[in-house]
Amino acid sequence: MTSSLFSYLQIRIKVAKNPFEDYRIAVTGEGYQDDICFDQLPNNAADELRLADCPVNKPHSIAFVVRNSSASKTFRFKWPTTIAGLTFSPSIGHLPPGCSKDVTVTFCAAAPVKMQPQDVKMATVQIQYKDAAVAAAAAEGSAWDDRSTVIDYSAAPAGGKDAAAAEPVAKAEPEPAATDVSGTAKDVSLKVFAVADNPRFECDAKPILFRPTMMFQTRSYSFPLKNTSTAKMDFKFFVATADGAARDGSGLYSVTPEGGVIEPGASADITVRFAPLEVRHRRVSVLL
Repeated sequence: MTSSLFSYLQIRIKVAKNPFEDYRIAVTGEGYQDDICFDQLPNNAADELRLADCPVNKPHSIAFVVRNSSASKTFRFKWPTTIAGLTFSPSIGHLPPGCSKDVTVTFCAAAPVKMQPQDVKMATVQIQYKDAAVAAAAAEGSAWDDRSTVIDYSAAPAGGKDAAAAEPVAKAEPEPAATDVSGTAKDVSLKVFAVADNPRFECDAKPILFRPTMMFQTRSYSFPLKNTSTAKMDFKFFVATADGAARDGSGLYSVTPEGGVIEPGASADITVRFAPLEVRHRRVSVLL
């Protein structure tokens, strides 16, 4: 289920003004391409899909392409449906010669999980349609998959005043009849990396008491913010009024960095600065 190309090249090396130094080097190589391959994966990967970290029970989807590079073969593909947290759509479909399909994978875990990686095997097999008309329609871009639908008018009344008002019904289109070509079954592996976990962190939440500070001077206090979950953690700080009801507009306090991303198990140093421009006493809350 692969196509190959053999190449031969001869390199000649001659030394100027020396007829005895004349070398010939033969270089041969063979390249191949699988009939079924993945395309448009993140970072131009060939067989790896890295999903962004997400919270538990929050779905995250990404699309890529399954391509049939063969010029004459039609294939049937099927994704597994038993891997917890991963759903592929379409899960079953046909790929005519030279055609491709967009596939959407959705990751939604019911509990914290880390796939590093999950080896997902897409089953493929070459098929031959029993109906020539179906084969012709597939070659023109109407290849079947489990998202395909047909309009059913059988529910509409045959006559009478209600016939025109009846609504046709969209139903799932049955898979076209086809036979498997013996000896062509093959699994195509996709390595899926994904992490689902709810944000958890540790930091010192005790009050920050700055000593009296002269105008135009600055005092600062730093503390670590640690990500204790198995997923990356996005964070953002802002300075609020003492009751936390609104943002503080005095400009006396600032937090750096205001936001960012912390890797699992890592920490970021957070600094709170007090820089008065006038004689003033003000209490605020720093919220994460």
